[in-house]
Amino acid sequence: MQAAEQTEKDIDITRAEYVPVAVNTQILFFCVSDLANIDPMYQYSLEWFTNIFLTSIQSAPRADVLEKRINNINEYFTFSLYCN
Repeated sequence: MQAAEQTEKDIDITRAEYVPVAVNTQILFFCVSDLANIDPMYQYSLEWFTNIFLTSIQSAPRADVLEKRINNINEYFTFSLYCN
């Protein structure tokens, strides 16, 4: 039981450390979502957005320092979103 509780705490701590990625992704999602107000041609699906995000997490360069990893994910995702 203690192992499960410790694992849960570890997961919560790790999740909290990646909040900057979530904030950046949230901002970009609503920017892309608002493009449909300009022209319906710019409507994108949540699935499309999620696929780009998941690919970015997998493809962004790894780093030993968490801040660098977060920066790598944010930069890779922003560029991938721009290219798509």
